[in-house]
Amino acid sequence: MTRKAFAAVSMLLLGTAISQQSGPGGAGFADLNGDVINYEYYDFGGFRLHMSERGLKWRGVGGEFDGVTALVTPQVSKVADGIYFMSWPTMGEGGDNVVVNFDAMTVNAHLGGGNRFRLITGVIHCHNSSDCPAPEGDPMRPDQVMQTLMANRQRAGRGGPPGGPGGPGAPPPAGPLSDADQAAREALRGMALRYESDDGTINVEIADDATLVSIDGADAASHATHATQIAGDIFFISWGGPHGGNHIVFNTTTMQVFDQIMSDGTRKEAISLPMRSTAPEDRDALYEDYGRKLDSDSRDESWSTEH
Repeated sequence: MTRKAFAAVSMLLLGTAISQQSGPGGAGFADLNGDVINYEYYDFGGFRLHMSERGLKWRGVGGEFDGVTALVTPQVSKVADGIYFMSWPTMGEGGDNVVVNFDAMTVNAHLGGGNRFRLITGVIHCHNSSDCPAPEGDPMRPDQVMQTLMANRQRAGRGGPPGGPGGPGAPPPAGPLSDADQAAREALRGMALRYESDDGTINVEIADDATLVSIDGADAASHATHATQIAGDIFFISWGGPHGGNHIVFNTTTMQVFDQIMSDGTRKEAISLPMRSTAPEDRDALYEDYGRKLDSDSRDESWSTEH
C-alpha cells in the first residue's frame, strides 16, 4: 500500500473530516454544546470529547487511536433524558454511530460498513466534572494520522495498516456479544417495527441472527443482526446498506425512531413516530398499525420497560 493510499485508509477509519453541513445539527446538540465527555471502550481504547459550535473534537487515549486528534461534524439526537444518539460522517461512505447514556454512564458504538458492524461497549468516566480533561492538540493532517496509527500499531506488535481480516480499513473482527447485545436480541425477537423514512416505509423484524428489512412492501432482505439495549426501553439497531449502513435508535416508550442518515448519504436528524401512544387501552390499535397482533401475555413482555 502506498503512503497516499494508507493516509486515505486512516482517514476513512477516523472520520477526521469531511463534513456535509456547516456545523453540528440535531435537536440534542444544544444540550451537549460546550460539554466535555471522557469514555473508554473495552478492548478498544478511550476518547476525550468536546462539543462546540465548531463541531465535535476528540482525542484518542490508549489503544490504536492513542494521541490522534480529530474534529468532526456530528448530528446529535436526544432519545430520552440523559441518552443521546450521535453520528458523524467519515471519508468515503463510512461513519461513526455512538449512543451515550449518562444515567448508566455507558457508551455503545456500531462501527464498520457494508453488512457487518463491530458492536463495542464501554463506560463513561466523566461528564463535565472538574477532573474531566478536554481533548488537547489541533486536529491532525492525514499524514500525521497515518504516522500516529502506524506507531501505535508497531508498539502493540501489530504492523501494517489498520483494519481487520477483511482488508485495509475493515473493522477488527467482532468479539462475543455483550450482555446489552444479548438483551436486545431477546427483547426484540419477533418484533415488527414499521416507520417512515425518506426511503419510504421501512419494516424491520429481528429474528435472532437475522434482521429482515423491507421498503414499501418489497420482499424483505436479510441482514446480520446488530442490536444493543441502551436502557430498558431504548434499542440501538443497525443493518447493512450504502453510506455506512443504516443505524436507528428506537424508544419504545415514546414510540420514536431516531435516524440520522438520509438516502443520499447526508447526515440529518429525522424523528419518526410510528406509534403515538403506548397507553394500555391503545395497544390493540397500535399493534394493528404495525401489522402484528399478539396475545396479552406476549404483548406485555414485548413492551415492558423492565426488560
